[in-house]
Amino acid sequence: RDPRGYFGRAPVEEGPEVFAPGARGGRREQELRFPGYRARFSLPKGAAAGRRVPAVVILPISKGDSQAEAIGEFLSAYGFACLRMVTPREVLAVDRSPEPVEEFRRRFRAYVAAVLGAVEWMAARPQVDPQRLGLVGISFGAVAGAVVSGVEPRIRASALLLGGGDLAGIFLSSEDRLVRRVRFRLEEHTGASGRELEGLLREELRFVEPLSYAPGLDPERVLLVNAAFDRVIARPHTLALWKAAGKPRLYLVPSGHYTAIAFLPYASRLTLLHLQRSLGP
Repeated sequence: RDPRGYFGRAPVEEGPEVFAPGARGGRREQELRFPGYRARFSLPKGAAAGRRVPAVVILPISKGDSQAEAIGEFLSAYGFACLRMVTPREVLAVDRSPEPVEEFRRRFRAYVAAVLGAVEWMAARPQVDPQRLGLVGISFGAVAGAVVSGVEPRIRASALLLGGGDLAGIFLSSEDRLVRRVRFRLEEHTGASGRELEGLLREELRFVEPLSYAPGLDPERVLLVNAAFDRVIARPHTLALWKAAGKPRLYLVPSGHYTAIAFLPYASRLTLLHLQRSLGP
């Protein structure tokens, strides 16, 4: 857990109600604002009739919202309230920072605090059943989601898609273009590379490392869906999180990190079944 309150909880400011004409059923979404971040909250049909519904917080990739939107629409059609964080592009954009490691840690910590604030806000909605809260994270959202799930005991089910653990290893091995730029900046800033840089990163990032919080997860309530040929978050980092979390249910799809989009309907279905099994239909 988070005994020292390292992450805290960012305050939530409610914005205007936003009509989402492309959403299933043309549902309305409430805009939420956090320091530096935004989110959208929507309720499924039937929630306004006095019946509390299960709810999920959805954490997107670092470069877009379409996958998180699609999963949110899918889960909403099956009766879930959804609080979707808007893509946190700036968390990884530290390649020009004079202190890239410290800046990444600060931004990651602030993002997790915003998500924890979102969970607290969501749990307090009169239409939401606070005993049935879940989390869905995709790529960077799955990395952050592993930390949130390990810190926040009210998250009773987590689906982590294309995520992993061992941030130092991910920074040094990922073929993602932005992560590679950060890696080059780290080498330039520290004058270290290879094992030396890995050790430095592991020490500096230990308080935001998913593997530090994974033992707080219940493996029966965690689902991992990963790509067999992922070069952004490679299989050793998938397996590191899987082992640290107690070896939960793990599915591998035959794709790379980006081509896994072809399996989004499959992953969405697995996510739905996992949430229904863990939180109740």
